[in-house]
Amino acid sequence: MNYIIIVSNDTKRIGVKMTDKQIQRQSLKIKNAIFNDFKEHEDGTYQGVIKDKILAILDKYIPLDKVIDDTEFLTIINKCSQDLVLYLSENINGVDNRLMKLYCYDFVNQSFSSIYTIKLINAEDNNDSMYI
Repeated sequence: MNYIIIVSNDTKRIGVKMTDKQIQRQSLKIKNAIFNDFKEHEDGTYQGVIKDKILAILDKYIPLDKVIDDTEFLTIINKCSQDLVLYLSENINGVDNRLMKLYCYDFVNQSFSSIYTIKLINAEDNNDSMYI
């Protein structure tokens, strides 16, 4: 079955309706909940010390010394992001849920890439891409 999606000018306007200042304020709340200390750079990037509770959530989802495929890797990122959203929702107020979900997904994905050694390998027997 084929699906046709029609996007009109009206549907383009539907979404997260927040001002830049609202997004900045709410993103700051999320950052303060995730980091003990962070520094924002002029180029828009930032770095900081991740709180122990957040590291514990990340650690819970990393399979050590195990080869996983693309689907498992994406599932891990998704589940960890959902767990992080749940934790943050219980600990901070006044943040749009959609913004929090987007932020957490991006944070988890970047964290796994920078904290842990993740590399793409080719399995000997079937040439499927795998992560280790």
